[in-house]
Amino acid sequence: MEQKNKIIEYKLIVKGLGQALAVSKLYSFDHPVVKNKTKEVYGEVRKYIATKGKLVFSESPEATLLINGEELISVDSLTARFMQAFRNLKIGSIELLPGVKLDEFYAFIDLLINVDKLQEEGSIKGFLKTKKVTHIIPSFASYKLVNEHETITKKGDVIRADELSPDMIKKFTTDLTAGSIDKKIKAGNKIYQILAHDSEALSQVISENVKPEEQSDQITEILCLIGDYLVDEVNTAKQKEINIRVLNELKDKLLILYEEKKIKIPPLEEVDKTFATINAALQIKGLIALYAKNRQEQAVLYEKLKRAIKDLPTESRLYQKAKEDWDRIDHSRIDTALF
Repeated sequence: MEQKNKIIEYKLIVKGLGQALAVSKLYSFDHPVVKNKTKEVYGEVRKYIATKGKLVFSESPEATLLINGEELISVDSLTARFMQAFRNLKIGSIELLPGVKLDEFYAFIDLLINVDKLQEEGSIKGFLKTKKVTHIIPSFASYKLVNEHETITKKGDVIRADELSPDMIKKFTTDLTAGSIDKKIKAGNKIYQILAHDSEALSQVISENVKPEEQSDQITEILCLIGDYLVDEVNTAKQKEINIRVLNELKDKLLILYEEKKIKIPPLEEVDKTFATINAALQIKGLIALYAKNRQEQAVLYEKLKRAIKDLPTESRLYQKAKEDWDRIDHSRIDTALF
């Protein structure tokens, strides 16, 4: 019961933060509406910290939000909005300590609003220092993995979705539909490599390439195409983590676009089913990669695979692809009647 109440408290705080970010899109940061909403959320945060201690926001390897180490799954657009703003900071965690003042909390919201301008470690630290913030502590992870070789995205390599030409989006979508994205990336197409792992770009692919009267079917179809690529690409456990992060970020982006009435979305249960299927397939591919390389842990990995396969519809293309990968492995040392 205590655990359930804790999660409820976390959800209320995160939704409040999402509301503050949402109204900041309509008004300037100094507008009374934004200030009042921020002050209201600050009251909830201060009350929590006063009784429970610090509040730490961080991200799991699967790109889900952790609050004081507890996982909070995004189920609404306000939570998704905060999660996306937090991810955009590209930091390991941010800690709100007892004694945090209202002005410091204003700075925290300001930081989330202006995240695109403050993505470098020095900029974020400098921003908080300028605002005299001492009770909000960021912890940095200064790299972004974009492929199976753990390539570091260098400054200047990031492609912004709003900078893409319509022709580039159309070409990328055409190649995605044709199943040739992986081939182009292996041939050295760096733009495609980045686009294929950028949730902003992928969400634009969806919003720019669906007709209003057919959006429900088309969104599901494009999600399956993206899922096919993300699953096909996985041949290491690390790549599995990267692609799950991309998938979860994309889901959050679509929720925000839906809230802003920029797209229509299929019934939520259909969207959840599609994302759950892709996620399960990614988990399976990652486990298969580990299984093939780690003989000592095969029995444990085998049990994990059995659990993951239960979430994957047997009629799906992703199930068939996972089965093909499984059949290519030498299973002579263990009973492996999984499929």
